[in-house]
This record gives sequence, structure tokens and C-alpha cells, in this order.
Amino acid sequence: MIVGKDSPFNTLEDLMNYAKENPGKVTFSGAGLYVGHHIAYLQFAKASGLKLTYVPHKGAPRQ
Repeated sequence: MIVGKDSPFNTLEDLMNYAKENPGKVTFSGAGLYVGHHIAYLQFAKASGLKLTYVPHKGAPRQ
């Protein structure tokens, strides 16, 4: 997982505690639906029991 340098999250535990207190407000993005990023998100959400939001993106990364 990657967060911006100005993020309040320094550990996965920080992120999970926030997500638990703020259901649906933590977003994850990835390269689309049912690709590696999305599958990892689904597994993490199920294993953690957290209500998270996935934002799929279309297209390839720009160089």
C-alpha cells in the first residue's frame, strides 16, 4: 500500500483503526476491476472485516 507523504497513516494499523472508526471512507484505487489490485483489495477487505471503497481506473499508466 502506498500513501502520500502528508498522510496521517504511518502504519497499516493506523489505516485499519481509521477505517474501523470511519466505515466506507477509506478508498483504494487500482488498474481496473478484477485485476490484481482489485483482487488484493477484495481479499484485504474480507480478511480485515473493514468496509472500504475501491476506485477502479481505466487505461494504462502514463510515462
